[in-house]
Amino acid sequence: MKRKVLFCLFFAIILSFIPVYAETVFVYIEKGDIVLNSGINEDAVLWITRIEDGIMDTLFDSGHIVFSNDSGRNQIKDFETLNQLAKSGGAEFLVSAVLNLKIADDAMIISGEYKVYNLFTDDIVFTNNYIFNDPLQRRLSSNIEEKLFLAGQSVGKQIEPTL
Repeated sequence: MKRKVLFCLFFAIILSFIPVYAETVFVYIEKGDIVLNSGINEDAVLWITRIEDGIMDTLFDSGHIVFSNDSGRNQIKDFETLNQLAKSGGAEFLVSAVLNLKIADDAMIISGEYKVYNLFTDDIVFTNNYIFNDPLQRRLSSNIEEKLFLAGQSVGKQIEPTL
């Protein structure tokens, strides 16, 4: 019994020296070009929020601390304001993405570009474009939201290794 207690104590001490560290990430989505087929009402605030949620969900599930400023409602155009906002929240990285969306009769194209900034150096550490061209079986709002969330998760998976 004494050996087990000593072993557990030794193991706990060893584990205390292993650093556990999570990056803090600020996510921002900028509204790009939105082109809609007639019969669909634009809901850019919700759509931006859904892709933002997808990115944040993936990064959070990977162990990062993630926050945003509700990009859909609060569009900020200049980098310096975003930089200061992210730093004031304790972020080490800023993920900035542009959402372009085109919805036609039978397809939805989600595209844009994203950048990952190291806020200690203000350098871009990763940049890439994304495009998802999916058939749109139903032009329901929930279907559009789901596809945007999935696109956000995919972008998040591409970003995660760079943090």
